[in-house]
Amino acid sequence: MSTTARIIGNIYRAQGNNNKAIEYYKESLSFARETGGKLYEIKSLTTLAGILIGIDTNEAITLLKRSLALSTEIDDKLHMLYAYREIRIAEKLRGRIEESLRYAEEEIALTDIIQNEDKLALEKAHLHSHKMEIELETLREKEKRHQLELEKKNNQIEIAAQARVISELELSKNKYASIALAFLLAACLAIVLLVYRSFIASKKHNEELDYLAARDPLTNCYNRRILFEVMNRDFLDLPQIEEYCILMVDIDHFKSVNDTYGHSIGDTVLCGVAELLQANIRKSDSVARFGGEEFCIILPNTTQEQAIRIAEAIRIKVEKATFDDIPVTCGFGVSSIKFKARTPSELIEQADLALYEAKSLGRNQVALWDASLEEFKLYRSE
Repeated sequence: MSTTARIIGNIYRAQGNNNKAIEYYKESLSFARETGGKLYEIKSLTTLAGILIGIDTNEAITLLKRSLALSTEIDDKLHMLYAYREIRIAEKLRGRIEESLRYAEEEIALTDIIQNEDKLALEKAHLHSHKMEIELETLREKEKRHQLELEKKNNQIEIAAQARVISELELSKNKYASIALAFLLAACLAIVLLVYRSFIASKKHNEELDYLAARDPLTNCYNRRILFEVMNRDFLDLPQIEEYCILMVDIDHFKSVNDTYGHSIGDTVLCGVAELLQANIRKSDSVARFGGEEFCIILPNTTQEQAIRIAEAIRIKVEKATFDDIPVTCGFGVSSIKFKARTPSELIEQADLALYEAKSLGRNQVALWDASLEEFKLYRSE
């Protein structure tokens, strides 16, 4: 659970959401401290300290010193080295150059120690390997001598005595083996139960991670990365695609909504429109937030006439709806694979030009791409 919380924090950090990342890093540290796992606590401390450098550098240094103390306690030199490096960077950031240099010296000294230990470990491994070879050869010689001695023992009485001893040993071994097997089976059942419970918890966290990675956090639509993954996968069979359309949707005058009512209400309008779009498509269709107030709808196996009807039906529903008592309208740009787009980007660009045409016609319109709209490219680039 500590590791999973730290991974979720890493995802939020990669998305630029440092506050959410810090929240999960602190949760990871809490789990690590509850279990008393020093290595997990070290990892949680260094991760949390890393994001706090530059935000709360003093707190970051406190966490790193705690990590250094734990690393020293368990003799984990690699994490000690990481702590020295991060403290050096943080002290330099605070302008404490002498402290930064002192930690730099510790870092260099520990690096030398690690390198020397690696060399020593390699030499010990070679020596141990040689020792094992000698012992193996000695055992082989003993085995040969033992075989010779056994061959000399022809006395049947001695042979019978040895057979009796061997029989008793076998019975004793089987008895203890049965007991050990029973305990082993019980331990295995307990481990299986623990692993199963851990698997269920991990599966739940993995599902949350997959959902976060695929969705826009505000509107719950697919994000732009998933949009292009779906379209790139569809375009792998481009020669076999007979009908395929997309809609580019833009909320009209959305900037004025933000300026008049504030960004919080603007987010409410965005979420309301996104929910309406998702409620009025088929199971095979997909809605993704393309950016800002713009959405993209994928319509597989759809003719341009069907796509125009779908866009017009959604346009009317948006026009009739209100979001937190605020009415809005949307413009729609429609493009089809029949217009010879060879890549997802070309198809999206065609729909975007059609959307531009819808805006030019007075907004709250549905426009279909045609070749005459190519002149807008030059106009927009100027």
